[in-house]
Amino acid sequence: MIDPPHTVFARGDVAGLDVIVATTADEYAMLIDAASPVPLIDDASYRTTLTSWFGAAGAQAVEAQYPSAAFSSPRAAAIAVATDVIFTCPSRRSLAALATGGARVRHLVTTRAHRGPDDADWGAAHGFDVMTLFGTGLVDATTDHLHSSMVELWRLFAGGRLPASSWPPWDEVAQPYLEAGDRGLSLGAAWAADRCEFWAQLGI
Repeated sequence: MIDPPHTVFARGDVAGLDVIVATTADEYAMLIDAASPVPLIDDASYRTTLTSWFGAAGAQAVEAQYPSAAFSSPRAAAIAVATDVIFTCPSRRSLAALATGGARVRHLVTTRAHRGPDDADWGAAHGFDVMTLFGTGLVDATTDHLHSSMVELWRLFAGGRLPASSWPPWDEVAQPYLEAGDRGLSLGAAWAADRCEFWAQLGI
């Protein structure tokens, strides 16, 4: 691919294709420690991390949008920032470009969390959507209800028999998404739209 993906998507090269754009709610949960210059243990270390990523002025704006008090910890706030900047908001741009280019694109967000060794909270980390779909790792394919529901949906999708009511294609107005969460599959609208508008205003 010579041209940027969004250029290819929007100009119509993908017209008529069926596409799934998928992310998890906490993509950076298991990656944040490698991305932060200091251990994320308090508000001061959170500010240091934001400053290293966005500069002093940018860090103030980001902290106002993602205050640590709105999350379970400063580390969780940093995970949310990195997840949105690197995964969530770029995926929304891909959704818009694919839809503009005529693709039938569907949006999946996995929110079901998992716990690791010593009961560590891994959230809905990077790759956990794939793990759930294929029934590997922390997921028992023989008993996991979410796994079996996703497999059935993917089977219908691959066969071109997925009812629009089960998982509507994404469009700029309704912005539907399918959530794979603790209670199973459910439909929602405009995942992270407000947060991504913030980043767009920052030019990120």
